[in-house]
Amino acid sequence: PQGLWPGEASVLIWGMDAPTARAWGEEWQQNAVLWCGADAVPRLLWLR
Repeated sequence: PQGLWPGEASVLIWGMDAPTARAWGEEWQQNAVLWCGADAVPRLLWLR
């Protein structure tokens, strides 16, 4: 409501392709992962 919520642990992994990022996110029971390819355009990959 006030725009504040607790921080969350995160990970940055260079060179991971989208299918591997999806598999990694599913392994860690994530709802989605944020992935960037060589074009540096961020993409939200929904997993659920």
